[in-house]
Amino acid sequence: MRLNRTTEYAIHILVDLASHPPGEPVISREIAERHSIPQNYIAQILMVLGDVGWTEGIRGYKGGIVLKIDPSTITIRDVIEAVQGPVAINDCLIEEDVCKNHSECPLHDILEKAQEEMLKVLDTVSISDLTGGRNVGNTQDS
Repeated sequence: MRLNRTTEYAIHILVDLASHPPGEPVISREIAERHSIPQNYIAQILMVLGDVGWTEGIRGYKGGIVLKIDPSTITIRDVIEAVQGPVAINDCLIEEDVCKNHSECPLHDILEKAQEEMLKVLDTVSISDLTGGRNVGNTQDS
């Protein structure tokens, strides 16, 4: 499994939002500048994050992007799956019909074990864990 750039950017965006006081709108252009994310790309990522219900755009003079839920409830695995789809070391661990030799494959059991351990780690680290304690608090819809 490899994180793509979109997933990395999504994590940076969420950590940035979580680093501000709950409910405080943050201007997407400023997030883009702080993390060297192309402005047109950040809009696409924010659509994905909004579709899963994590962020919301606020229009107007004091508008921006807000984090809608408690950042401690969003794990790294959640972000990866929202952006890239299911997390797997190999396709055979997601779709059984990819491999016809599960019972005879010398790698299947070890890959399955490695995946379980990887998922444990990804499930235990939240967005709030990555903020380093900067202004993280519960949001209004948690």
